[in-house]
Formats: sequence, C-alpha cells, structure tokens
Amino acid sequence: MKIIGMTLSAGQDAGLGPFLLIWSLLALVIGSGLATKTWSSRFKDFVVTGLASQQPLSPRQAERIRRAKRMPAGFARFIGGTFAVAGAVALPVSVMMLMRH
Repeated sequence: MKIIGMTLSAGQDAGLGPFLLIWSLLALVIGSGLATKTWSSRFKDFVVTGLASQQPLSPRQAERIRRAKRMPAGFARFIGGTFAVAGAVALPVSVMMLMRH
C-alpha cells in the first residue's frame, strides 16, 4: 500500500497494477474455496434457494430451479478451479506491474 500511496502522491498514474493485485487475490481465495466440495455444494444450495424465493413462480422459473438442482457439483468446482488458476497467474503479473511503476 505504501508503494501505491507514493506513486499517487508523486502525481503518477498507478495503472492497472493495484486493481489486478486485488482481483488476483480475490480470485485466488474465492476460486480456491469454490473448488472444494463443501463450498461448491453450498454455492449450489445458495443458487437454488435464491431462485426458489422469487414469487410468484412462473413455468420458466420452475424450469430454472429444476435445472439448477440437476447441475452437477463438478461444474461449480470447475469454475472455482478456473478462477483460482487465473488468480495464481495474475498475482505475479500484478506484482511485476507494481514494481515496474
């Protein structure tokens, strides 16, 4: 944070480095959590509960709920793993961007 403050106080643009650093950390943490069985099942339950709470249920919404219930747990784990890998790749890139500035 000190580097970012010094860069901004010197009148230079911080660029995308700070944004990429925050995004990569969030993607790494949330993606790693979502890649586990526990969090992927909780995410699936969260989606199904959120869809079911909408009133009144139309036939289209009922079909969405049925599709969400049939969604395999591996789908959420795949998305979480993808985010974790993207965060792991973006983290050193963001550090290099901050150090170059």
